[in-house]
Amino acid sequence: MSMSINVAFLLAVVIVLRVRGHALTGGRSGDLLMAAVVLLFVVLVVPTDLGQWVVDFVSAVVSGLTGAVVDLLTP
Repeated sequence: MSMSINVAFLLAVVIVLRVRGHALTGGRSGDLLMAAVVLLFVVLVVPTDLGQWVVDFVSAVVSGLTGAVVDLLTP
């Protein structure tokens, strides 16, 4: 069984959760993190060469990490 997570959808969920809890968190570091997450979301959603490169890079990193974890857990 294979499971796939759309990175743009995951970031949209993070953005919605951060915006809903923004009144409670506050702070400059939280605002900078939110700006970075929104910028990454825009790059992934907008169909540009840079967005495609980011998606390919993240996919390669995740598949590499998944392969390493599977190798560690397989006896």
